[in-house]
Amino acid sequence: MNQAFEAFVQNLDSVDLFGSVGKNLIDYPERILSWDEWQGPECERVSAIHFQQQAYCDKLISEDQDLIVYWDKLLDFCLEKAKERVPFVEGEDVWYAPNIAAYHAAWTFALQAIFILEEICPPIELEAQWEWFEKGHWPAELSPASTQESPRYVVF
Repeated sequence: MNQAFEAFVQNLDSVDLFGSVGKNLIDYPERILSWDEWQGPECERVSAIHFQQQAYCDKLISEDQDLIVYWDKLLDFCLEKAKERVPFVEGEDVWYAPNIAAYHAAWTFALQAIFILEEICPPIELEAQWEWFEKGHWPAELSPASTQESPRYVVF
């Protein structure tokens, strides 16, 4: 394992997952102010994030059994921490906003970690999403102003 991977994984304990959800963002107008404002899975700007993450996952780990084991451990590690920080409801549909937020954080963390482990530069939009999670916010959907070169999100 490389040092960058180990440092990234260890750093999760210092990340304030969802600690700033709902708080004011100075000079950042693209935000939602409550879980109920989330547009849901039918919104194309929401589903685009998750389809892209699934494509990255499929490409990265596909049938590599070692990476699948890492993936599962990383996902569970972050998901358990994320569940504690949102009003997660066991048994609730995955599209319940707090639940998908926790899963989104876990997927983003695990993907970033696998890219780092494999010594592949993570895609810019994945890094941008993780930066929002590190700031305590949820990048809930793509902003209408988002581009491939400059991803922007509607955040909570």
